[in-house]
Amino acid sequence: KKRFIKSTAAEESEKDCDGVEGQAEKQKTSSISTDGSSYWHKILYSLGASSCTTIGGVEETNAAALAANALSKDELRRGSRAQVLDSSSTSVDSSSEAWWRRCLSGWTDLEIRLACGAALAAKARSDVAKHFAAKGENDTEGEIFTLSAGISTNKTLSKLASGMKKPNRQTLINPDDDALQKLFHPLPIGRIRGLGGKFGVEVADKLGVSTVGDIAKLPLADIERHYPPSPDDGTAQFLFNISRGICTDTVDDRTLAKSISCGKTFRNHLALDPTDEEEIQ
Repeated sequence: KKRFIKSTAAEESEKDCDGVEGQAEKQKTSSISTDGSSYWHKILYSLGASSCTTIGGVEETNAAALAANALSKDELRRGSRAQVLDSSSTSVDSSSEAWWRRCLSGWTDLEIRLACGAALAAKARSDVAKHFAAKGENDTEGEIFTLSAGISTNKTLSKLASGMKKPNRQTLINPDDDALQKLFHPLPIGRIRGLGGKFGVEVADKLGVSTVGDIAKLPLADIERHYPPSPDDGTAQFLFNISRGICTDTVDDRTLAKSISCGKTFRNHLALDPTDEEEIQ
């Protein structure tokens, strides 16, 4: 389908092409059927991909965005004011708009796939918001449940993208060298799945690194001196790959929970006296 879209939908983006190149694009697509253009129009506009998806790496980075990107994993989990400040506007920046409005002839197959992923994410987020919309006065609807999303080529980069714009936003990362150097390499290594906790501290100490970019500068042989490869230990290759945005983890369905537990600790004057059986009962 992506080949069909690319070969037939160029007329949808030809209006953004200027000069001789634009005229050539129009002539090339003048006799093309409209089926492909309807697909492309649906991806960009009907499903809202172009109007709600920021392109990481080309966006106009402001102070709030830089502060949000520098947050630790724990700060992201708890939620931070820096994320909200960076997401105060629901519109995408002009650089992201320009990325979406390019002539279709300039799109790669990978970019088309990512655009389709952005359209699916936008549709899912919209459906959730509509399903959980709160009814107000005069039957007006208000959002009470929103989602953020990340779109990229693997789980690690998608997870990174999903945390860049919160709340109620989505970000696409096309993992070229510019995007990796601007967005991925400055991150503290603790932000990467598998490098948190004690293992992340160990890696930082052994390799003398603090960011993902520091690891990316190391040759594989240097990493293997600290983490010798073996059939049961692929740590060195993992660190080498992940620092370059390479992740081979598969996307699997979540397994059903086998048990659910809940606990509450009562402190100070709320604490129960373990010797008072009547109160405990």
